[in-house]
Amino acid sequence: MNSEEHPLESIKLIVTISSETGTADFQKELSEGESVTVGRASECDWVIDWDTTISRKHAIFKMEKGQFVANLVPQARNPILYNDLKLRDISLNPGQSFRIGYSKIQIERKKSALQTITKTIEYEPLFSERSSSESQSFSSLDLKQIPFSHSERQLEMLSRLPEIISTSQSDDEFGERISNMLLQAMPKSTAVAVAKFDVTALPPDETMIDQFPKPEILRVIHRKNYPGRFIPSRRVILQALRQNSSVVHVLEDENDAGEVTMSDGLNWAFCSPIGGESSRGWCLYVAGQGTETRKTFITEKDLTGDLRFTELVAQFIGAIRQVRLLQQQRSQLSLFFSPNVIEKLTATNSRQALEPAERDITVMFCDVRGFSEKSEELDENLPFLLKGMSSALDVMAGSILEYDGAIADFQGDAALGFWGWPEVSDPPALSACLAALKISQTFKIASLEREHLLNAYSVGIGIAHGRGLAGHVGTNYQAKIGVFGPIVNLGSRLDGLTKIFGVSICTDETTAQFVKPYLDPEMGRFRKLGRVYPKGMRTTVNVYGLIPKEEWDPELTEERIRIYESALEALIAGQWEMSRKLLDQMPKTDRPTLYLKRYLSAQQYTPPADWDGAIRLKSK
Repeated sequence: MNSEEHPLESIKLIVTISSETGTADFQKELSEGESVTVGRASECDWVIDWDTTISRKHAIFKMEKGQFVANLVPQARNPILYNDLKLRDISLNPGQSFRIGYSKIQIERKKSALQTITKTIEYEPLFSERSSSESQSFSSLDLKQIPFSHSERQLEMLSRLPEIISTSQSDDEFGERISNMLLQAMPKSTAVAVAKFDVTALPPDETMIDQFPKPEILRVIHRKNYPGRFIPSRRVILQALRQNSSVVHVLEDENDAGEVTMSDGLNWAFCSPIGGESSRGWCLYVAGQGTETRKTFITEKDLTGDLRFTELVAQFIGAIRQVRLLQQQRSQLSLFFSPNVIEKLTATNSRQALEPAERDITVMFCDVRGFSEKSEELDENLPFLLKGMSSALDVMAGSILEYDGAIADFQGDAALGFWGWPEVSDPPALSACLAALKISQTFKIASLEREHLLNAYSVGIGIAHGRGLAGHVGTNYQAKIGVFGPIVNLGSRLDGLTKIFGVSICTDETTAQFVKPYLDPEMGRFRKLGRVYPKGMRTTVNVYGLIPKEEWDPELTEERIRIYESALEALIAGQWEMSRKLLDQMPKTDRPTLYLKRYLSAQQYTPPADWDGAIRLKSK
């Protein structure tokens, strides 16, 4: 059968990435006339979330008249790279490729599904030396063409599955009930087993079958008239779990069982693995005493109907258990991540995605101010005090999650959030700054409303960006998301510096310089506040303030920010008299100005002999 007989063929899209963290790829299919959006945002049809050079929504891929077509959307930053050309649109034939950022897109032609359906079923022998016994593998596609053996009975049994899965109190009970159901559904079966194995402990092939692990779960049931001892074949199970497909073994000569050991009196068996992350290592094993035929299974229809039913049961169980696992994961992850991040995590191997990793991390410490004073005022109304503090923590946590950050910890009246793991936002430091601005403005607005729960509270926020280790940490009894490294200590120190400079948000220089090109002035602005040695630190820190747009703080115009920063540069250079004169031009209500004036006055406007441009702080 040639390609001309099937004009509506699919295109397989292969995306390969080369980055600092390694490689990643996936395969997707395009059909004639189909159109998909591509980008890093979760709402895109195809998500390339590992490549920071890809915009949140970057391109539209489609198939037209057998050709692959890519069109960049207007907001896409990086172009299509093809033969050293930078393009916004491209049409390619199968076999060609192009790049966007760090991602390579290869176009290939996929064979028609009709070819797969009509081809002769092929199989690989389980063992190098075949006797008169047969072991064969069947894919789901092969079995879809086969009718059920006892459709009415088996469909009625399928209807019981949700109730069995939802009401089983343990894996042992689940295995026993599924075994009973399978035995009732297949009259030709003599014995059934439901088992679970540690797939990481499976031997690589049958030559090491003696290393086959003991089952973690094994529930076996057989008919009352079966006199023998039922022991499932390790080799059949190994092949099914290794290939992740159903395997059938038929014994043609009772005196020559070959490499596969069959239980007493049984001459056929098949095994179907249960798919999905939640069911790794689970399988359904059915065996019987077939007497209708001695033909090989490839040409005989006696067992294929029952095998199709068993595989359907396995798929059904895997799907339901996977949904339950995702629900549990979402419930747990919602304590730490935004819905957008949770959606990406649950679409992949979330356990692997949550493993600790060293990344470029943006850390944000957020501390509620005024709690001590409020607790004295409300010492006889503690429930109202708790309600106010809960409202404050809700504002902080809600803003962190809204901008796709992760919540690492709550400590009394403070929260620790971070960006850059497990998902990379666009860019992480910008998301942290936008979250901080929202928190600060929410508290400021609340302070204007006398009856507001957050009235009389304020907030201090420290933001730092750099290398850190983030991931899932904990014990068997308690687990959480954590972030570690010097960047965490710096974020905490910057939070403390908000008190010294009298501002809401302090950042390090790395954050400020990284975010400035992306920050819309209508959202916020940066001003350099000072150069300091935080207490206990041997290195200087250039401290920046993150402030709202000019409309929210009309006294702090861009011109006055330039005057202040000129005064600061004069202070750093040791020209303290010039610094004083410039500071005198600033509003008397500007608290960073008041701090520098107090410092200059305390030093009698004369730099110390060891002055290196940085103020040495005596407290945190």
